[in-house]
Amino acid sequence: MRVHPTQLYELVQSLVVFAILWALRKGHHLPGTIFYLYLILAGSMRFIVEFWRANPVVALGMTEYQWISLALVVLGVVLLLYRTKLIKEEKGMAKDPVCGMDVEEQKAAGTSQYGGRSYFFCSRGCKEKFDRNPEQYTK
Repeated sequence: MRVHPTQLYELVQSLVVFAILWALRKGHHLPGTIFYLYLILAGSMRFIVEFWRANPVVALGMTEYQWISLALVVLGVVLLLYRTKLIKEEKGMAKDPVCGMDVEEQKAAGTSQYGGRSYFFCSRGCKEKFDRNPEQYTK
């Protein structure tokens, strides 16, 4: 088996993760977003470098560290998606049924009532399409 300088690979990967997170640090992100991204990026990087390490396979062709890395990536994705969903609910976000765009209910370009429910639209065009045939968009 050929020996790889995995420490150097990890150094380069860590610098890439650092550069990405450093570039994002001043953005207006929700609390925890940078940490969740770190979990995803660092987990992904470690998962990749494990293919060149000589650690024993424990299950399904993956090493113990790959399983841990995979768990970190999944955790980061779940937390990021959960946080995004909570914020959308807090802000009163709705999905435009015509184009699928997220729309702030208070800033919607139009609303329609159908089947006892309110629908919010990103533009008048989407509202007009919906009003012509609401059954097509409410299935």
